[in-house]
Amino acid sequence: MTDSVKRSVIALGIDAPNTELLMDALDSGELPFLAWMRSNGATGNYSYTKLFLNESCWDVFLTGRATTHPGCCFDAQKYLYAVLPIHRDSASLPLFYSGHASHRICVFDMVAPMSSDLNGLQVAGWGSETNTFAPLSQPEWLLANLESVHGLYPPIEDGLKLMIDPISGKPERSVSLPSLYIKKDLLKLQRQLCESVRRRTAICAELLQAEDWDLFLSLYSESHTANHMLWHLGEGALPSQADESPEGNSPLIEVYREIDRSLARLYTLARHDTSFIVYTIDQVSANHMDVPSMALLPELMYRWAFPGETAIGSTSEVGSPVPSRRYDYGEHWKAEVWKTVGEAAQALISSPFEQEASGDPLSWNPANWFRNLWPRMRAFALPSVADGYVRLNVRGREVEGLVDAAEFLPTLHELRDLLLRCVNPRTGKFLAHDVLIMRETPFESSHLPPDLIVRWGDSGPPADVLDSEEFGRIGPLPFFCSGGHVMHGTEVSNLLLAVGPGIKPGEKLRHGRLEDLPATILALAGLQATEPFDGESLI
Repeated sequence: MTDSVKRSVIALGIDAPNTELLMDALDSGELPFLAWMRSNGATGNYSYTKLFLNESCWDVFLTGRATTHPGCCFDAQKYLYAVLPIHRDSASLPLFYSGHASHRICVFDMVAPMSSDLNGLQVAGWGSETNTFAPLSQPEWLLANLESVHGLYPPIEDGLKLMIDPISGKPERSVSLPSLYIKKDLLKLQRQLCESVRRRTAICAELLQAEDWDLFLSLYSESHTANHMLWHLGEGALPSQADESPEGNSPLIEVYREIDRSLARLYTLARHDTSFIVYTIDQVSANHMDVPSMALLPELMYRWAFPGETAIGSTSEVGSPVPSRRYDYGEHWKAEVWKTVGEAAQALISSPFEQEASGDPLSWNPANWFRNLWPRMRAFALPSVADGYVRLNVRGREVEGLVDAAEFLPTLHELRDLLLRCVNPRTGKFLAHDVLIMRETPFESSHLPPDLIVRWGDSGPPADVLDSEEFGRIGPLPFFCSGGHVMHGTEVSNLLLAVGPGIKPGEKLRHGRLEDLPATILALAGLQATEPFDGESLI
């Protein structure tokens, strides 16, 4: 297909639903529009391998290329860890929808940077599930105009926070998530997310009616936040006191239903020659990562670096009875975890409140509280939001390195063995699925922040406590999000539905890779890729 053959495509994403839960809802008739699309169009699945950060899937989607980039960086001179903001990283991402001068393209609130080579309109940062997000648009006045008509992203209406992006130094919007243990706040978030879906749909409808776009792209990110925070409501996960749902309905499924109704509304605005695509990207299920990666691991590294010292969590003896789970936490997760830090340790590490006041976007992550001590530690946990990341403090690599290069690999093996011995005392099972050594010498693969990646076990209930024969018990601690992502190296399967000219009802597509999705969108729009692609059209 070439640029001379113009077609119209509307491609709308559903961000990080649980595929099994979504399909169950579709099969049971709770999502009638998606069920209609499945019956009257093409259906397929495509996969990708989750590597490093959860957001790595967006690099693949936006470029049509497989990637092994970690999506984060570490400055060994400043001891600074940062997640690379996709929305600002325009120089390194050749966007699949850029460079088509003869086609009018509209991109609303994707996890994507502004393109300098797009003939149309672009908005990013109206609302997002990411930790921080920058409000951007081209033309610059567009986002403010849309917000004046349709309103802000509802979760930020209660109190917009500004954080400083450590890479660009620019302010970004941030949203505080409620406690898993305060049901009324969770249900308020659910209502805000449903309202956000409606506002997003109204904005998309205005943009679609403003012009006959050759390609229109948008994303429902509300499903991502809903899966993180509402997973336990009706899914039998934890905390148990929240299993009761209003009128027997699952608040999570209600967000899915709102998206389904909104997709149906936008379909009515499509031209007769339009290919209408709905796809899912990423996936969330029961969370086995947050507490181990963000709290248990950094505390274990602190105790290993400073034998006899403790900061976060219990000092109970290994083998002693584990306290029953608590469900009476009344404050934000970071505040509840900070309460477990002893007075002596509070004088040594940074409090989340000090970090938040300075605009640190990772102030809520307990691993980040140890940052001022990293130069004094032989190894430390990075504030990952996925698998556990451990980095050694190496002479000649870190500015204040303590570990000789010759001791790099033996030290990694020592830490790996320590981590593999750690146990969840609630189950008696080892906490780590495995521990990956990311390099044999400290100076290879310099773009990778972690020297070790800890992949936590994902069978059984999520862990809130760790026992180490050498360093004692850490926890129990409250949970942050009940829904989480899969471990590094896991295959993630997603769904594609498409209706439109030339697409046969009931057609089953070949199983593809995520790289095939942008190729499919371009092919249906009659466009050729302006940069090399790894993928091929599924239709």
